[in-house]
Amino acid sequence: MSTTISPLAPKKYPKMPEIDGVRIATAEAGIKYKSRTDLLTMVFDEG
Repeated sequence: MSTTISPLAPKKYPKMPEIDGVRIATAEAGIKYKSRTDLLTMVFDEG
């Protein structure tokens, strides 16, 4: 696996606003990568 950061990668990320009814979480599950977040879970409230 390459450890080189892409020259296209942003230097920083903008502050994202909170969105009511949306929850997002990531975790290091070891499904695809070791010692890296590789699982994304999103929950959308009804309505």
